[in-house]
Amino acid sequence: MTESTQSAAAAGGVPVKRLLGGLVLLGVLATAGYVWYAGRGYETTDDAAIESDIVPIAPRVGGTVATVAVAENQTVKAGDLLFRIDPRDYQLRLDQAKAALVASEARVGVARSDSSLVTASTHATVTQAEAGQAVAQGNLAQAQAQVKAAEAQSRLADADVERYRNLLAKDEISRQRLDQAVTQAESAHAALDVAHKAVLSAEAAVRQAAGRLEEARTAPRQVAVKQAQVQSLGADLQTVQTQVALAQQDLAYTEVRAPQAGRVTRKAVLPGQVLQAGQAALSLVTGKPWVVANFKETQLTRMAPGQSVDVKVDAFPDRRLLAHVESLQPGTGARFSLLPPENATGNYVKVVQRVPVKIVFDETPEVLARLAPGMSVEPRVQVGVSH
Repeated sequence: MTESTQSAAAAGGVPVKRLLGGLVLLGVLATAGYVWYAGRGYETTDDAAIESDIVPIAPRVGGTVATVAVAENQTVKAGDLLFRIDPRDYQLRLDQAKAALVASEARVGVARSDSSLVTASTHATVTQAEAGQAVAQGNLAQAQAQVKAAEAQSRLADADVERYRNLLAKDEISRQRLDQAVTQAESAHAALDVAHKAVLSAEAAVRQAAGRLEEARTAPRQVAVKQAQVQSLGADLQTVQTQVALAQQDLAYTEVRAPQAGRVTRKAVLPGQVLQAGQAALSLVTGKPWVVANFKETQLTRMAPGQSVDVKVDAFPDRRLLAHVESLQPGTGARFSLLPPENATGNYVKVVQRVPVKIVFDETPEVLARLAPGMSVEPRVQVGVSH
C-alpha cells in the first residue's frame, strides 16, 4: 500500500466504523421489532408439562399373588386380567357360607311348617273347646234339674210315709202298705243323693271345659311365638345370604382386572408376593394426555378457553403439536398448595403469581400415544385467535 492510500484510509476510517456500527444497531432494532411484532399475538411459557390420568391398582382382598398377567409398560384393555390372588382360601370361605345357608334355609322351612300347623289348628281347637264347655254347662243344668225332681220325689215319698203311718195307727191300711211307702221314700232319698253327685260331677266337667277353653285361647299367642321364631330365623337367613354374597364377592376380587384401557406403569407385583388389601401393586396411565402450563398472571390478560395453541415437546423438538386452551384454573398455584401463603404480614413482598392453564391436544391417538406424563413442553397460545 502506498503512502497516499494509507493516508486516505486513515482519513476515512472514522466514518466507516460509524457506518458499520449504525448498520449493526439497525439490524438489532429490526430483529427486536420483528420478534416483538411476531410475538405480540402469542403467550408462551417453559413452565409446562404433560399430564395424564394415573390410576393406582391395588387388590381389594389380601393374599399371595398366584399369577401376574402383565409386564411393565404393556398396553391393556378394560377388563384384562392384571394379576390373580390365590383363590383357595376364599373358595373355602364361600363353601362354608353356602353350607351355613343350606342349614339356615332348613331351619326356616321347619319353623314355617310349625307356624302353619299351629295357625291352622288354632281356630278348630278354640271352637272345640267352646263346644265342650257348652255341653258341660248343659249337662250341669240337666243334673241340677234332676236334683230338683229328685227333691220333689223325696218330699212326696216322705209325705206318703207320714200319711201311711197315721192311717196305720187308725188301722185303715195294712202294715205292708206302710212298708212299701217307706221303701219308696228310701229309694227317693237314694235317687236324690245320686242327683246331687251328678251335679258335682257336672260342675267338675264345666270347670274342666273352662280350663280347656282357656288353654285353647292361648293358641293365638303360640301362633305369635311361632311367627316371631320364623321372623328371627328369616333374619338369620338374610345374614347368611349376605355372608354368601360377600364370600362370592371376595372370591371374584382375587382376580384384579383393568378398570379401563391404559398402559401399565410402576409394576411392583411378583408371583409369590403377599399383598394386603389396598396395597398398591401397579398403576395404569389412562385416557388422553393434556398439558398443564403455568402462565404468569400478567400473561392472562387476553387468554381465554378455545384459543389455539401449538405445543413444542422437548422429546420431539422438530414437531409442534396442535392443541387448544380448555380452561384456566380459578386460582393461582400457590393458593392451592399444601401451605398457602399468608400475606397479612408486615414483610409482604409482591411476587408475580402463576396460574395453571389446561391445554388439550387436537392430535390423533397415534401421536398422543408417544406422550408420557411429566414430559417437558413449551406451549404457545395464540391469544388473538380462538380455536
